[in-house]
Amino acid sequence: MLLLRIRSLALSAYLLGDGMAVTLRYMFTKPVTLQYPHEMKRLPERTRGTLVLYADIERMKCKCTVCMVCEVVCPNNSIHIDFERDTVNKKKVLTKYYWDADKCIYCGLCVEGCGFDALGWVPEFEISTTDRRKLVWDEKDMMQAWLTSIGRKDIDAKRVDNKWY
Repeated sequence: MLLLRIRSLALSAYLLGDGMAVTLRYMFTKPVTLQYPHEMKRLPERTRGTLVLYADIERMKCKCTVCMVCEVVCPNNSIHIDFERDTVNKKKVLTKYYWDADKCIYCGLCVEGCGFDALGWVPEFEISTTDRRKLVWDEKDMMQAWLTSIGRKDIDAKRVDNKWY
């Protein structure tokens, strides 16, 4: 009985010393944590953060041709496109493009399916809000997020025309 207590005491002292050694070893190293709001880790280029619509800045036109591929391949219907036909040349004209970030699973099928390079991801991930209605973005919000990510805050996405032709 006494031998069992001595062995238990020796094991406890060994484990306590081992834990203190780890603590002392990390006490004199540089911390790896970041102070989040003030310091941000650089995200990889291929990060799926926020879905954006690209625009041709010179022509001030949205690149979406209303091919509807992104809406069709979306597995949970987080993309909705409204369009109408142009009376002159019978082409589709984008009227509204909705992306519901609350329903999106960030699979990337919409970006891969877009044959016109109109959709993409930017590494912006701070879109959380307490109001779910603010997570439904239209085409102007998506273009503004892209313009902000490339540093073109001087261009207002509301001036971009939805017609690509």
